[in-house]
Amino acid sequence: MLSSALPDFAPFSISLRRFGVFPNSKRPRVVWVEVEDTGAITRLQSNLEGKFQNLGFAPETQPFSPHLTLARLKREAEPADFERLSLFLEDQEKLFTGSDMLAEVVLFRSDLSSGGARYTKLFSVQFGESKEETLLIENN
Repeated sequence: MLSSALPDFAPFSISLRRFGVFPNSKRPRVVWVEVEDTGAITRLQSNLEGKFQNLGFAPETQPFSPHLTLARLKREAEPADFERLSLFLEDQEKLFTGSDMLAEVVLFRSDLSSGGARYTKLFSVQFGESKEETLLIENN
């Protein structure tokens, strides 16, 4: 299923632009860096979302916001920690920029617990690659 969504994609460049937080700067829970959308990444997301809808997964209700998650913050963090984080991100934003080639899609399962997030690689496929898939996805 995933590999059938990717044969038309060639590796493409992504540019990282700025830091941000979800849901807001007062009580951030996730620190991320924005991925500049040149159209290719939105096309990829749309293609993959359509494939997952065919498997019975509901489409995302939030608008697509290409980003890389860098960190998750625990709820019990102190307000001073959030302030230091905000100052750090403001300082880094003046210096941060970068780019890389995207040539593969990796599907991870994210298990969140009080001890932190645990990520398990379920499947990966290179762009343009077609192979037999044996991945079992549970739709909860």
